[in-house]
Amino acid sequence: MARKSYMDEGNEVAKNYISDTWADIFDDTHQFFHGGIESVRIALDKYRLRTGYKLEKVKIDQTRLTYRCVSKPNFKCSWHLHTVAVNKSNEVFKIKKYVKKAHLWSWNASEKSNKNIDNWMWFMKNLKECVDDREITFITDNGEG
Repeated sequence: MARKSYMDEGNEVAKNYISDTWADIFDDTHQFFHGGIESVRIALDKYRLRTGYKLEKVKIDQTRLTYRCVSKPNFKCSWHLHTVAVNKSNEVFKIKKYVKKAHLWSWNASEKSNKNIDNWMWFMKNLKECVDDREITFITDNGEG
């Protein structure tokens, strides 16, 4: 979908979307969420909507919430977020541990359900040698098309 734009002093400027900042909604371990566990859930939903990553609950209770990335079957992603309550009323949560690492995936060798894993590993190895440090996005139908 093309962004709407407007003219500013003779230059065309793309209009910003509210969701533009959602991919960076989590900063570091000094970030607080006022409004209890629900405010953390809302932030996670915004992050999911903006990035498209699939996140899974690992732990959840009144005083803590932990999520991890499960976007790639047969691969383990290093991304995870762990938040804890910092007051007795559980109205304020803080990021205790956040591993961002731009969603780096490693193959889980114990799961050999993907017949083409060797081909993908070969492709990724060769691709790494051909491109610079730019972020690359792959779009796939996961073999369903």
